[in-house]
Amino acid sequence: MKKPTTFATILFLLCSFRTLAQIKIKTDMVEINLPKSVTKTNISQIPIVDNDGTITSIPKPAYDYEGLGLNLSYGRLMGDTRFLAESKEALDNRHNRYGHNNEYYFTEIKSNEKYIILISRDRGWDNNCYLFYLVNKNFTYQVSGTLDFLPAEEVKAKKQLDEILNSINITN
Repeated sequence: MKKPTTFATILFLLCSFRTLAQIKIKTDMVEINLPKSVTKTNISQIPIVDNDGTITSIPKPAYDYEGLGLNLSYGRLMGDTRFLAESKEALDNRHNRYGHNNEYYFTEIKSNEKYIILISRDRGWDNNCYLFYLVNKNFTYQVSGTLDFLPAEEVKAKKQLDEILNSINITN
């Protein structure tokens, strides 16, 4: 009788420690130490049933950050210094074409001592979204992502976006 109880206790402890583990992403060019409350999601698609009964699916965010959906991608750039300006222009053109009555939308390019960052915020059907590109100063590497949030969670989302951006360290 003692063995099943011991096994169950060990299993519970392992599962508990797993949820407390901080997610770290490391490549030869970037280290991302996501905040401790970020967890990986298990489902990659969300089924959607349309009015006519058609079932489609949309990608589910890869990470959950206290109820907000987070996606990340990263990769090399070819030194194109126009990358962020052209990305901003494309986002603004898309907004002007499809979301002209949306005063909530904004894009900005800002920089700090290490990075140049493009941030865009827009409304969706049910959720709002931050989109970001963080690029090193010599335009050889970028980290981009989205943070989806409910309209009532704007303040929380802005704080979490800042935490995510601060968790990124491009090493080259």
